[in-house]
Amino acid sequence: MRSSSTPYEETADFAIPGNFTVDELPPPVETKTAFGSYTATCAYDPATRTIRCKRALVMQAAEIPAKDYMSVRQFYETIQKAEQAPVVLSRVK
Repeated sequence: MRSSSTPYEETADFAIPGNFTVDELPPPVETKTAFGSYTATCAYDPATRTIRCKRALVMQAAEIPAKDYMSVRQFYETIQKAEQAPVVLSRVK
């Protein structure tokens, strides 16, 4: 396995309209393997009515044996599930 890596980081802020409130945020996700790591978090700041979501992916250059296929698949499934997790808002009456 080589030691070079490819990092990717992203932060996104979402303003919540005044007639909505945050009901649910996705749970934090962190996964690490020999070939990469991924983290994702979302937090709500009621003072600014803003949701901040952060995610980071670091991939290590690697040759992965076929016997490790399921761990690679699970890594990418974890990422896909995290990135498709919804933020649930409720309309304030």
